Amino acid sequence: MARKYRKESEMRLMYERYQKSEQSLTVFCQSEQIPIHILQYWRNKFEETDSPSISPPPAFKQLSLPVTFNTTSKVRILLSNGLVVELPITYPIAQLAQLLKTVS
Repeated sequence: MARKYRKESEMRLMYERYQKSEQSLTVFCQSEQIPIHILQYWRNKFEETDSPSISPPPAFKQLSLPVTFNTTSKVRILLSNGLVVELPITYPIAQLAQLLKTVS
């Protein structure tokens, strides 16, 4: 084994050459004279960082109320577990968030 490859930029170039080579990991590493575990380490590192992360859906959906509304109006929320929550339209948002965390 001629040389230790440790720099990320150098290993990224090597990893890209490996991908384009269509050779097995073993054959490629033998031709480059590097231990297989080194390229495996960098391959895993690059695949982790290059993968797009999936963000969870937002916890609450933004609602917009009409400019004018009747203060006796009610809001009905149908939850995915089948529960129905009905509240006056003037119910405080902060309390609504806490209530929904409790019942879902």
